[in-house]
Amino acid sequence: MGVSVSITTYLMGLSAGMVRDATWNPFVLRSIPVAVSAFAFFLVFRVVPTGSVPWKRAMVGGIVAALLFEAAKELLALYVRVAPGYSMIYGTFAAVPRFLPWVYVSWKVILFGAELTASLTHWGAKEGLPVRKAKRGRGRNGRFSR
Repeated sequence: MGVSVSITTYLMGLSAGMVRDATWNPFVLRSIPVAVSAFAFFLVFRVVPTGSVPWKRAMVGGIVAALLFEAAKELLALYVRVAPGYSMIYGTFAAVPRFLPWVYVSWKVILFGAELTASLTHWGAKEGLPVRKAKRGRGRNGRFSR
């Protein structure tokens, strides 16, 4: 996610004309951070779970989460521009009231993408699509485990 934010900052500098040799298409400038975020979310949703997650379903969850993450970044930028100045009240800690909603929304997006990926896997099993299940066998104490 940090790479996506860094790329977004650099590309916004390109699109704002801060770099002289910026002959990039605006659509490309907006789609690169989304693609990087989608790939990062795909890896998280594919690798982190203990069970097997089909790559197509992890990709759908990653793309949806990336789009929501980019929308959340835009809303945060709007909030920072429009919200009243907290520096009069909080002084140097003025970033805290702006940072905490960002953490909350970011985790909501990540959890929604993970839930969507898990639901797609569950719905695929009901429709008769192939879903790999975890192996069952005897544990260390001789009992069956899930």
